[in-house]
Amino acid sequence: MNDVSTALRAVAEYQLQHPDSGFVVALPRTLTPAEMAERAAEVRRISAELQALADEAETRPISYDEFDTLRRQYQPLGKLPLGTLVSEVARAITAAEVARRYG
Repeated sequence: MNDVSTALRAVAEYQLQHPDSGFVVALPRTLTPAEMAERAAEVRRISAELQALADEAETRPISYDEFDTLRRQYQPLGKLPLGTLVSEVARAITAAEVARRYG
């Protein structure tokens, strides 16, 4: 497993730890059980796509835009990954790009 793959998996795994909790919503509203279930299903779907991207990172270069397209899908759900995990993905992708270019 390379650094990019590891970083992508860390984001997916973080999101999957509690896919049905921790949603940010505008107050004073709360989510209904059906809305929570729907959002949790979307978190699982996005995370599965992120894990598939991590698998691809083992065989080809991954761009930050590919990751960011998936990361942005979490936003409307109110389920954001930790900034430190996102930063680690950016660092790993940049390091891999530098290594390919100058390695």
